[in-house]
Amino acid sequence: MRLTARLLAVSVALTGASTTGACSPPVTHHQSAPTPKIYTYTSDANGFNTQTHFLDTGKSVVAFDAQFTPSYGEKALAYLRSKSSHPVKYLVVTHPNPDKFQGISAFKAAGATSIASTGTANAMRSVWKYKKTYFVNIAKTFTEATYPRLPAIDKTFDGHRTLIVDDVRIDLTVLAKPGISSTQTVATIPALKSVLVGDLIHHDAHSWLEGGIVNGKPTPRIEGWKQDLDQIGQLAGKKWTVYGGRGSVTSVATAVSQQKTYLNTADKDASALVQSLTVAQRKAAVADPSPLVAQLTRKLTAQFPTYTLPYMIDYGAYGLINQHLAA
Repeated sequence: MRLTARLLAVSVALTGASTTGACSPPVTHHQSAPTPKIYTYTSDANGFNTQTHFLDTGKSVVAFDAQFTPSYGEKALAYLRSKSSHPVKYLVVTHPNPDKFQGISAFKAAGATSIASTGTANAMRSVWKYKKTYFVNIAKTFTEATYPRLPAIDKTFDGHRTLIVDDVRIDLTVLAKPGISSTQTVATIPALKSVLVGDLIHHDAHSWLEGGIVNGKPTPRIEGWKQDLDQIGQLAGKKWTVYGGRGSVTSVATAVSQQKTYLNTADKDASALVQSLTVAQRKAAVADPSPLVAQLTRKLTAQFPTYTLPYMIDYGAYGLINQHLAA
């Protein structure tokens, strides 16, 4: 009797344990979502030290700006492959300068869809033609056969567009004023508290002062540039990280403040150089502004001694000088 009762108790206990196990939910292991990252490729001086930023969502990649030539675009992509194997889904062109769009074909070959504002897409042909004339006929660093072909943009937008890529939000906004170029798009990424702004900001580096190419002519817009910088401050938090077209990363507040100081100084210096000219000197400067550009380079490098890339002034400041000469 005792043995039978003991066996019955064991049987009931085992049955209960089995029943409890069947009713318990299965054990699950939750994987946290991958953290987005930004990788930055910087070309050498022959590619104008241009930066391409790559947003890696953990599943795919969005690239920002395509480099000066397809070969530099391929170098940027090779750098990306040293960091990530994820496919490049989109390429965003922030503004119509040649180092931002002439490498598009390399990204298309890698499977990316190119995106730009309608204003950028429409301005590219004029910019490309102007720059091709310079590099082929004046600088003679390319021939008609070797200069990059004018690429096309796959998808355009007006004003604002939001991309959701693998649950990562990217807000593309066309800024209100012409500045570094005739039109400018910035990208805000809330998940990373980051904003990508193209050449609007060169933190700790000298700026390209040529202006946008409008109707075949360099057209600087310093006041518009500064207003665009203020708009960045409205779109992104002051402590957000800003990724520029060249230079180092820093906070939005620091980058905007320093860039505006630089622009004010460059504009004031250029104005003073022109105002000091005699009538004969002004006439000579209109024919050849290079001596004034050299003076402006010396002044700015002395006033910003820690800034890198002084050749940006040498190559680009003729636009700002010519604007003051024409005033």
